[in-house]
Amino acid sequence: MTGSVEDFIYFAKKKNENIIFIHCFLHREALVKKTLVGDLRKVFDQVVKEINYIKNCSLKSRSFEKFCEGMDSDNSKLLSHNAIRWLSRGRILSRFYDLSEEIIVFLTKEESKFEFLEDEKWWTKVSFLTDIFELLNKLNISMQSRNENILISSDKIMAFNEKLTLWKTQVDQKKLTMFPRIAERNVDAILVSLIKESIMLLSDKMTK
Repeated sequence: MTGSVEDFIYFAKKKNENIIFIHCFLHREALVKKTLVGDLRKVFDQVVKEINYIKNCSLKSRSFEKFCEGMDSDNSKLLSHNAIRWLSRGRILSRFYDLSEEIIVFLTKEESKFEFLEDEKWWTKVSFLTDIFELLNKLNISMQSRNENILISSDKIMAFNEKLTLWKTQVDQKKLTMFPRIAERNVDAILVSLIKESIMLLSDKMTK
């Protein structure tokens, strides 16, 4: 809609070449979420692959829903990832994690080739992704209220960045209570280092 080659920006610049275009303030914050440490990006892609394996086949999707209902699950449907929806990552990860037991049993019966489902460290990484994106979603939603303005939003982002600095210090001390899902799991030194690196990268991008 706003492309510079043949859409709105192109036509606007034909009328006035000095017009300056910038991303919406909220959209710039949302772009930060696309920054992931390499190993976590791989884990996220694997989560999406699993979801698509179930969702993209109507028969599998219906079977999974009935399977979840049979296990008296609070939810019976996985959410599809949509790259252009700002809150998509946090929502699909939360639902995926909540249905982790059902997914493991269902895909094991399917004899699918997702070997990492039985890897406890892989699930620990998923739990961290779920926690951090849930916190980012809360920040994003808080900046979309009716009376929001750039000053209030800036304060919220700076406050969140200060939290990231505090969390980095706590992670160094192996305190993970700010991430409730990962706090319930066994986290080794390698995973602690990965979490710390992720927080530092997120803080740098948020500052920028």
